[in-house]
Amino acid sequence: MSVNYSISPMPVRLKKDDKGNVVYNPNKDEVMYYAKAQSAGKMNFDQFAEHVAGHNSKYHKGDIMAMVVEVMRCLKEGLLNGKTIQLSDLGTFALILNGPGAPSLTDFNVSTNITAVKVKWTPGEAFSNLRNDKDLMFTQVLTKKEDAAIKKQKRKDSPSVKEENPSGDNPTGGQQSTDNGQQTTNPSGGQQTTDNSQQTGGNIQGGGSDQTDSGSQTDGGYTNPGGGTDVSGGDNQNPPAFG
Repeated sequence: MSVNYSISPMPVRLKKDDKGNVVYNPNKDEVMYYAKAQSAGKMNFDQFAEHVAGHNSKYHKGDIMAMVVEVMRCLKEGLLNGKTIQLSDLGTFALILNGPGAPSLTDFNVSTNITAVKVKWTPGEAFSNLRNDKDLMFTQVLTKKEDAAIKKQKRKDSPSVKEENPSGDNPTGGQQSTDNGQQTTNPSGGQQTTDNSQQTGGNIQGGGSDQTDSGSQTDGGYTNPGGGTDVSGGDNQNPPAFG
């Protein structure tokens, strides 16, 4: 078992003077370094029940979840009945009331002077000081601020878009350019030009071409699923299969 911690400076606001009185520290730059627990992640109810069930328990995960839900319901019921609930080493649960004070006893009103009813948990012996656990270990980690700074620097150093083809060449070996239109290379080696019209050459089937100018013309061919029209050169050949 290991607890993650970071070390952080904290300003020394108060100090004792020569007479032992607590006074404000005149040195505002003075700091002391303290350990601060850092979470290693959150375990939700579902994960916790599965963890308990995995400890050679005779109860299944669903049984454990049902029991915990019922314990919480009964705990709340007992507290609202004014009871203090003591659950073995887990600790004691009791209610505390919060709210603004009233200027006099006669001015006290429940609706305005009791604004919150909260639960106070007093841990039992097993939870009062986990430092005494013989299996406890500590692992120093970065503070959240330090960790965020490192991640930010890594994002800054790494390019947002990886340039896999810096030469600009088409993977098939042809060129791709645009000049008021678009010229691209077909996988078969032909070129496709678009300038208010579209011309496709180098067809796999037979080297014919298809030209569209505000319309579509075909020469005994078939329609390309990509939007252009492929031609088989006038021969009645089967169109290539598309995946």
